Amino acid sequence: MNSVYLFLKLAILAFHPDNTKISFDETSVTFRPPSMSQGVWRWIYGESRNDILRIKEHILNMIYFFRNSKFKSGDSIMLCVCKSLNKLKLCYIRSQEIKEILNMLESKMIEHSNNQGICKESIIPNSIQNKRDTQILGKWTINDIQFVNYNIKCVLELQKIKKSEYKTALIETYIQTINEYTDYINSKS
Repeated sequence: MNSVYLFLKLAILAFHPDNTKISFDETSVTFRPPSMSQGVWRWIYGESRNDILRIKEHILNMIYFFRNSKFKSGDSIMLCVCKSLNKLKLCYIRSQEIKEILNMLESKMIEHSNNQGICKESIIPNSIQNKRDTQILGKWTINDIQFVNYNIKCVLELQKIKKSEYKTALIETYIQTINEYTDYINSKS
């Protein structure tokens, strides 16, 4: 699975109800809303609570990607992923290993955000760093990421306004747009 796609889906999780779980296969992410049948669906599809551990590598890739000048391209996305990690910790409260990994990832995300993505120059040559960035992006472009980031900023701003039916519908439209866009880019061959 592509790290950008998983990261963006994790950001969208921030707008789902508490106790929503995610499941993923090699190509897509599915949200499992909280319900009496959530456990049944997860069992039917062979999902395990340890599947969530697979997000670690993808999150670390995106922290690496959103360094220095690229930070502003994903600042709102990163904020939402932090919120999502917090939500996921509530889902896995009985699993110490999962909680520790989610805590570690959240701490790294917060530290990275607090530093505005500033990383001291490393001894890794630019050509190698650029190659890793290209591998992380896959079929995604920085413009795709900026589009999603901008739409998330809009949702976050709308959430500050007094609640109304229109505002709620508008937020849902933005989230649907983000979700459809990420699925569209992910499905491109």
